[in-house]
Amino acid sequence: MTVLHKNEVRLIFTMQACVFVRIKQRIRTLQKDINRDFLRLRITRCHSELKLDKAFSNFTDDSWKKAWHFYCEFGTKGVMLEFRRHGGKCLRGSSLLDTVSFGWNDLLRADSLTLEKEISQQVNVVTSITPPVQAPYLLKCVPDRVTDDSGAMISDVILKMSSYRPQEGRWLSRTVLDHSGRVCFVVRIR
Repeated sequence: MTVLHKNEVRLIFTMQACVFVRIKQRIRTLQKDINRDFLRLRITRCHSELKLDKAFSNFTDDSWKKAWHFYCEFGTKGVMLEFRRHGGKCLRGSSLLDTVSFGWNDLLRADSLTLEKEISQQVNVVTSITPPVQAPYLLKCVPDRVTDDSGAMISDVILKMSSYRPQEGRWLSRTVLDHSGRVCFVVRIR
């Protein structure tokens, strides 16, 4: 959502991303300690502390499974997947075996908005995105009456007594209108 002028808003839908994972059949049969292996999803640029882990035991042989589905903020530049193994240098830690990254610019340039990459010759990963789209019309936010907790309007008499200041325990309401002046929705702020 971007603010253009006071009380005017243009909706922009955020980027949506999906990550699908497939473990190669021969790896599962050859590797004894597959239960110690996992994938970690990290976001490039924003949310550097975000670490979403998925164990290899969650994935089946030779079939694609959706590992993550999420919505991204505009500051993100892509995602990074790390192939890790529990029991690295310290007991609680994990060691990084391989990494692969998917940049939004690379995905936007791809023909089908999807890219497939391989991690350590053991795991195939496909990432797809739905790019953000700007809404075709302008929304306008106009002040509305103060409401109580149930959503009922408070009378003008009570508002006049308080000099039209919001009261404690009450809700401020803003009505959002579309480009033709029709009510789209109401935002209630406590």
